[in-house]
Amino acid sequence: MLERPSNTTRLFILTILLGLAACGPSPTHQTDDDGQGSGGDTTTTGSGGTGTSGGDATTSDDTDVGTLLVDVVTPRLCGSLRGSFVGLPGEGGHSGPQAGLDPSAGRWWIRECTATEHDGRLDLSISGTGWTWVDRESMGFQVRQYLRFDASARFTATMEMAYDRPNRIITIWMRPQGPVEATVTPRGMVEAHATGVLSGMLGGLLELGGSSPNDQARAQVAEEGSARLRDRFGAGFTVTYAMAQEQMDFMVGALERGQLPERPFPAEAGAVWSVNQRLAVWPGGLDVLGPIDGNRGAHVLDFQLEEGESATIDAVCASDFEVFYDHVLQGVAASPPTGTRVLEITQLGRQERVGLPALSCPMLLLVTTRPNATMALRARTRICEGSAPTAVAGTGATGTTGTGTTGTTGTGTASSARPMRVRIAGMAVATASATGSRWDMIGSEPDPYVIVVSVPGAREIERTAVVADQHEINLDHWLPGAYHVEDLPLRFSVYDDDVGADELIGVAELTREQALAAGTTEQRLEIRTTGDVPQTLGILRVTIQPVL
Repeated sequence: MLERPSNTTRLFILTILLGLAACGPSPTHQTDDDGQGSGGDTTTTGSGGTGTSGGDATTSDDTDVGTLLVDVVTPRLCGSLRGSFVGLPGEGGHSGPQAGLDPSAGRWWIRECTATEHDGRLDLSISGTGWTWVDRESMGFQVRQYLRFDASARFTATMEMAYDRPNRIITIWMRPQGPVEATVTPRGMVEAHATGVLSGMLGGLLELGGSSPNDQARAQVAEEGSARLRDRFGAGFTVTYAMAQEQMDFMVGALERGQLPERPFPAEAGAVWSVNQRLAVWPGGLDVLGPIDGNRGAHVLDFQLEEGESATIDAVCASDFEVFYDHVLQGVAASPPTGTRVLEITQLGRQERVGLPALSCPMLLLVTTRPNATMALRARTRICEGSAPTAVAGTGATGTTGTGTTGTTGTGTASSARPMRVRIAGMAVATASATGSRWDMIGSEPDPYVIVVSVPGAREIERTAVVADQHEINLDHWLPGAYHVEDLPLRFSVYDDDVGADELIGVAELTREQALAAGTTEQRLEIRTTGDVPQTLGILRVTIQPVL
């Protein structure tokens, strides 16, 4: 995901749009299903064929408008992109407008940029360094760490524009033409840990053969990272401008004409933001918001901790962060720069508003967990132009939740119900599978582990380590973060770790009703097979702890 363009970018694009409106380009009208024109409510222009409104063939005026967009944007684009921090989504994210609700799992820091015009098209080349959280398991090996990387992308694109008159929304598309070249190269160690006895033996065999699980994990990260970057940029980019709110937005992907990205903080009268996103930070990591141009006046920060123990936000000069991160890339032990403390928050669900300090430099906000944190944090944040901070009402019963929904739950409990932490106390698995066969060819006991997902959130929360050759296990494992009723049910899929494909033992679910009625009493959830005639193959024991 990308942040909204800088104020400079917003102003020059708005200037383009106003200039085009004065020129009065020849419109191509949207055709309704019955073949009749739409009455001129929509105008689509561009340089790469017909617009998304599905109108008539592009006229020479349309091509001229697209070329004009490229001519005006090209000399200014790199000035806006260079030094920016592109938010990187985690796995299992959304597409389309809902992608704006997904938390960033890392940043791509754009440090080099070249933009040229060629035959009415934009040739763009960008590169930089960054970091992202990786939590993957394959063939009995798990990578769970912050990964540093270098990345570069190059493509040629056309530009098109449309105006949705009823909703007063202007849309500009940047559409790649031809293949996107993209490369991701990991930096530093990629540590692949064996999750079971057999995978540990396999790791030893790989090293004897001149390779290692770490080398294979590094190669896989590079290949998958490059493919994901190509896919994301291949989908193009969309800039939107909602005239009623004077709000500009920007995201990867091609939105429909008149669509706006969904954001964690809903639109408010008079609140024009430069950042409006959700972020996630794992223990030992950090996130960066900005840069923020202090020459444009005062700014305020809205911040709400949705999961985790605490969050700390510090304002630092961009140049100080650059020195720090260059040391990190060189393998030198370094601590993030100390700046001006903006906010330290430990209370879940409370929205804070603070004024940002006026630094005599381009400013970044560093978001970190506390030094001894054991849980990842997730938060929503917004930066607006404004003066002294004002009181902010709590989210209440209709506030935005961790899944981007509002209102009340299906059980009639308000969204503001107290969040809860969930602990997997342990489990007992049957000594034989549903068919009566033993679990492993070598030793009859299972090697179980658990994958936990939020069903309504459609996201993986946690996966436990493999416990070798046991069917009765005390785990005492707290899930990361805190959960609202909107995140439930939680689904616990119990697997048996095998050399080939892991075998699903069964599934248990923690429902909203169970969680709300649990108190501090231990819940015993049946682990059941997923066939036509489910069988109970074990018990999963969980406890609920309300967050005060």
